[in-house]
Amino acid sequence: MNDLSVFFAITFITVLTPGAGVLCTIASALQGGPGTAWQAPLGNVLGSFTIGVLCAVGLGAVLTASPVLFTVMQFVSAALLLYLGWRSWHARATVFHEDTKIERTKTQGLTLFVQAYLLQLTNPMLFVYLLSLLPQFIGPDDVYAERMAVLLGIFAGCGIVIHFAYSYAAAWARKFLASPRASVMLNRISGALFAFFGISVIVQAVSRMMG
Repeated sequence: MNDLSVFFAITFITVLTPGAGVLCTIASALQGGPGTAWQAPLGNVLGSFTIGVLCAVGLGAVLTASPVLFTVMQFVSAALLLYLGWRSWHARATVFHEDTKIERTKTQGLTLFVQAYLLQLTNPMLFVYLLSLLPQFIGPDDVYAERMAVLLGIFAGCGIVIHFAYSYAAAWARKFLASPRASVMLNRISGALFAFFGISVIVQAVSRMMG
């Protein structure tokens, strides 16, 4: 299997599928609005790209080959997801007016970026996914560095397009949710989903340890 169009299709569908990263992007855009709608997507893409580079240079294989390191990363990832869930669940109600946009742009932009970056960087399953996928699209006649750069470029490009689309769509939709009650409901839903993902990672880690 060495067709870049196939790699693009697989990558596009995978990135498009809602998961913790997409949830982080949407929740951040709903909270911060258009002024901060680019920080979480950028953090997600750079975090994923960093993992791609680590896999390309062989460090990803070292991580997945070590049960202890892999389990530690799973628990770190779960802890971050649970923290984001707790934070979303207890976030105060926000009325989505334009006069809050400037303040949020200044105070939350870096936080949203760092949270999204760390969320992807500590995602152990992303290591597993890329380590299993990337080698299938590198042929024996390919120049490894050049081919890997193309694959990671496609991977990052899909992430940029999809996450930015999710984020700005959510930022646009927030004007239809301009009430404290809607804000609380969205915060609770986001918190519950983050907690679900975090507990799922813990279950996987425990099952791996017991297996």
